[in-house]
Amino acid sequence: MTTIADPSWAIQQLDSFIALTGLVPLASGRPGRQHRGSKDELTAQAAVVERIFLCAASSRRRLRASSVASRRAGAG
Repeated sequence: MTTIADPSWAIQQLDSFIALTGLVPLASGRPGRQHRGSKDELTAQAAVVERIFLCAASSRRRLRASSVASRRAGAG
């Protein structure tokens, strides 16, 4: 897994997903609410967000492992 090269891009993608999940009145005018984005838009953006989260989790694990290794090397 790679790191996120452009954090501002990742934040923009997360903001986009949040905007798509916002609730708006039904287009038909009937009582009720629906997501601002279509099912296809939500699905596509959710896949991008999932990759961002997986990348962030992987980076965090590598950072934690590096920190533990450094502490062990210093204790020896």
